[in-house]
Amino acid sequence: MARFWVALEQPGPWRHTAITESRLDQTLAWWLDDAITSVGGRLVLIRGPGERGESFVGRRQILISSTRYEDPVLLQGSVSDTAELESVLPGLIRWATLANTAPPRGFGPTDSVLLVCTNGRRDQCCATLGRPLSSELAAAAPGRIWETSHLSGHRFAPTLVVLPTMQMLARADTGLALAALTAADRGLLAWADSQHDRGRSVFETPRQVADSVLRHEIGEHRLAQIRVGSPDSAADAYPPESQAYSVPVCHRDGRSWQVEVHRVMHAESLPPSCGAALEPAASWTATIQQVAVD
Repeated sequence: MARFWVALEQPGPWRHTAITESRLDQTLAWWLDDAITSVGGRLVLIRGPGERGESFVGRRQILISSTRYEDPVLLQGSVSDTAELESVLPGLIRWATLANTAPPRGFGPTDSVLLVCTNGRRDQCCATLGRPLSSELAAAAPGRIWETSHLSGHRFAPTLVVLPTMQMLARADTGLALAALTAADRGLLAWADSQHDRGRSVFETPRQVADSVLRHEIGEHRLAQIRVGSPDSAADAYPPESQAYSVPVCHRDGRSWQVEVHRVMHAESLPPSCGAALEPAASWTATIQQVAVD
């Protein structure tokens, strides 16, 4: 779950925990990650498709996506060195988390982008499946595709996230990814079935499932039309240790539903990633009941 994303350009090799195991200064990396995650954000590293350079030259690009607006916004800017990065980060966080806050100077709206997980040291599938996908996408949509560090769910590689909608997609191919990019440009979520749509990262898992399943059921892909649960009380309403959740969902047109979400263990164990040993695995199911209007 992440209320906002910060994507920091860092070419070169990434190890298992890319944020603190790259050529980015470790002290700086720990500080960045803590400053962002402590207020509900998520930090990932990005690089251009195919970039494996050993050193960084030029200005470092930064993307930041926020949901503080009904229509999510993606900003892009750059910094010349770590001192400038440390200086600009507090302003970016304020912009992402506080209403009526202007972004730092030099940061402005940009087009939607796709971040494709290629963190091979975290999971081999992300390299063998993610890197070819990122290259194909870069040829079709130059300047709007980045390789990224771990996105979670590597069992479903290739995985990607669409910014600024923050829609997570699994088992993605070129057609689905480009459709997602086009949809995001129009302020829409991509049309994807349960095999490909992993929900929006702005929600914890039960609300991700409820939002995704309900939208697919009624064919609603406009972001601002659906309200899922109570954002202010999500941590209390959906404890992570539970196996069943009741999620209220409402539409701007007055319709409302109760979505019953269940975590179900598979009968057979599955590998969590490429080459890994089998282990117990679970999936999510949802049933929808429309609430009658008096």
